[in-house]
Amino acid sequence: MADTEPAAAARTAESSLRDFVSKALFDNEQHVEAVLAKLGLELISTQAELIECFEQAQDALPALARKRLADHILRQDPTMTNMARQARSARDKLRLWVERSGDHFNFRVAVEFGGLEGICTLLRMASIDKDGDGIISPEELKEIAEADNALINDAVTFSTNSGIVSALILTMFVPMELSDPSNDTIRVFNQTAADALAYTAYVCDAFIVLSGFIIVFMSSMMLIWLSFALPTRQIKVTFVRDSAVGLNRMVMVMYLMLWVFLASILFKGLLQSPYVGWAAGLPLIVALIWCFTWWLPNIAKTARMIKAEAEELLSSGEVAIHQSGEVAIHLSTGI
Repeated sequence: MADTEPAAAARTAESSLRDFVSKALFDNEQHVEAVLAKLGLELISTQAELIECFEQAQDALPALARKRLADHILRQDPTMTNMARQARSARDKLRLWVERSGDHFNFRVAVEFGGLEGICTLLRMASIDKDGDGIISPEELKEIAEADNALINDAVTFSTNSGIVSALILTMFVPMELSDPSNDTIRVFNQTAADALAYTAYVCDAFIVLSGFIIVFMSSMMLIWLSFALPTRQIKVTFVRDSAVGLNRMVMVMYLMLWVFLASILFKGLLQSPYVGWAAGLPLIVALIWCFTWWLPNIAKTARMIKAEAEELLSSGEVAIHQSGEVAIHLSTGI
């Protein structure tokens, strides 16, 4: 009985190894037997030994079997499985965005996916598994590491620059003061209108101070988390991806703060002089011209480029899945 149990355990381990190799090689018996024979020469008799010693034993295997086994072993890693699941989820969301956005950029639809920042994050996540086959290959794993580092660095740079710009604007409006209208302003607009102009300028200043505080606070927290609080690269990347909507809102707050900043300059100029004060509106006029001639067209252009890349990624994934299916049929039938 003592001799039977080890023998049964050995047969179970051998069967487990055969099943593992068979799944990796799409049940092609001829290839399975050849690989098992090679593994036997390397004294590998269990699935656990194969996974643990694959790097040392892979040179003894045929090239195709080595590639298939490497991919199959990667699929056993929970981290790789989670990454493949995230890539598949991002791919599904990208496909939904492409279908709903139509031929032109739809801002309302884009906001539902976190704006352009959120869509770019989805595109990066979907690019983890470029061919869409649900397998994170060693080549894709290397590209993931490079893309993750770039994503973290981009988030740190964005947070730093946003915080610096907002802090500089913040110093221009602190301490806050309620500007008194000049006598010329009161005479031209009357006392009530002049007071309303002063209060409006004060509200604009308050909005700028509040917006600057929000951006500086969010930027500081992002830098603390990405630089010190989060211990591993994977946690940092997950945090940045999950923060896409928050970063998009921070960008919107910054946009609003800059436009209100220009409006505040105009209101304060009119408070000083109803005649020359209109010149303070020139920055706002120039900004509006720039907005309609460069900023908005470039947003649409960027959206089209992102959509084109998303469509290319989705189509390449469908082609890869179709080809991998044909390969699986070929390997399993030998035809």
